Amino acid sequence: MAQRIAIPAGLLPDDCEASLALTNAALPFPQSEVNRLSRRRYILDQLPKNSVGAEIGVFRGHFAELICKHVQPRTLYLIDPWTLLGETFGWGKGVYLNGGELTTELARQETTLRCARHPSTECCIIEGFYPDCADMIDEPLDWAYLDASHAFEDTYREVRALATQVKPGGLILGDDWRPDPTSFQHGVYRAVQKFTSESDWEIMICGPAGQWMIRRKPSYE
Repeated sequence: MAQRIAIPAGLLPDDCEASLALTNAALPFPQSEVNRLSRRRYILDQLPKNSVGAEIGVFRGHFAELICKHVQPRTLYLIDPWTLLGETFGWGKGVYLNGGELTTELARQETTLRCARHPSTECCIIEGFYPDCADMIDEPLDWAYLDASHAFEDTYREVRALATQVKPGGLILGDDWRPDPTSFQHGVYRAVQKFTSESDWEIMICGPAGQWMIRRKPSYE
C-alpha cells in the first residue's frame, strides 16, 4: 500500500553528510552514473524555478537532489516503490546495485537524507507504484520527470496519467530515450512515440544523454 514517507525532523546538514558518506563508502554509486548525472542536467534548464514538480522513479535520490539544486522547485513529489518491491530491487547484481547488496530501504533512506539537505524545497516522498498512487499528488504539476520501469506498457500508462496531472502548458520529461530496438530500455521510446502520435502532445527534445521532453502542441487560435 502506498504511503507518505516523513523526512526525520531536526536533521542537520552535517548529520546528513555523515550518514551519506557512510553509505556511499559501503555501497558507492558507480562513477559512470555520477558522470552521467552531469550530462543529464541540461534538460533541467527547461524547468521553471519555484515550480511544482514530480520525479517518478527516484532510486537513491541523486537526480532528485540535482533537481533541488538546479531547479529549486517550491514542491517536489518523489515517487518510488522502494520497499514495496521487497528487500532488494531485483534487477540483478551489477555495479549499479552494488552486487545485489543495496537494499530498497537504504535507497529510500538516502533519498530522505538528500531531501533534508534542501529545506527550501518541500519534498513530498511517496512510496508507491505510479499511477496507482496518483491521487497522493495534491496539486496540479508544472512538470514531471519519468524514470521508472522502462517497460513499454508501464511507461505508456505512466505518461498518459501524467498528462492528466500536468497543468496546461506543463511539461513531461524523462530518461533513457533509446531508439535502438535491441535496448532493454527501448520501451520508453516506443511509449512516448505512441502517446504523442495519438494525442495533442509533441516531442520537444529527445536523444542527448538519453533525455526526452514533451509538451502539448501550442494553440494558435
